[in-house]
Amino acid sequence: NFVGQAIAGTIGGPTGAGAFAAVDRIARGLSAGLKPLFLVSYPRMARIHAEDPARGRRLVLRVAAFWLLLSPLVVFSAVAFGDDLLVALYGQLMSGHETLLTILVGWLCIGVLNNVLGIQGILASGRDRQYASAMWLGILVAVIAGLALHLLLVLPGELIAALSVLAGEMAIAAYYGLWYIRRRSFV
Repeated sequence: NFVGQAIAGTIGGPTGAGAFAAVDRIARGLSAGLKPLFLVSYPRMARIHAEDPARGRRLVLRVAAFWLLLSPLVVFSAVAFGDDLLVALYGQLMSGHETLLTILVGWLCIGVLNNVLGIQGILASGRDRQYASAMWLGILVAVIAGLALHLLLVLPGELIAALSVLAGEMAIAAYYGLWYIRRRSFV
C-alpha cells in the first residue's frame, strides 16, 4: 500500500505515517491469511478459464458473491472491536484510531473482492492488459482522491490516506464489475 503510506506521510507527517502504517499492518495481516488460498487456486482457475471461459466466469462470480456476503461481518467486527484490538496490539497511544481501522478493513474487503474478480478472473483468463489498466486506474484515483480530500476537508493525514486507497480500490472494483457486465457474465 505504497500510495496510502505516501499520502499519509506527505499530508500527516511522521505521526500520520506511523498511525497509518500501524493500522495497515493489521489489514495486511488479515490479507496475508488469505494469500495462500489465492496462490494455490490461481493455476486451477487459469485452467478452468482456458477450458471453459463461461464456467470460469461463473465460478469467479460465485466466490465474489460469497465474499460480498461475508465482508459486512468483517467490517462490523472492526467497528465493534477495533479500539480494543488497537489498544491490545499497540497500547493506549492507538486508542481512537478505530475509524482508520474500519476504513482499512473495508479497503481489505474490497481488495479481496478485486483479487477474486481481477486475478482469479480477468488475469487468469489471459487478459493482462485489462488487469493492468485496472491497477493504474486504482492508483490514479487514489492519488486524485488524496489531493481532493486534502484540499476540501480538514482530516488527519492517515484518514485521508485510508479514504484515498479505499477510493482507488473501489474504482478497480467498478472497472472489474463493468468488465463482467459487458460480457453478460452474471447469468
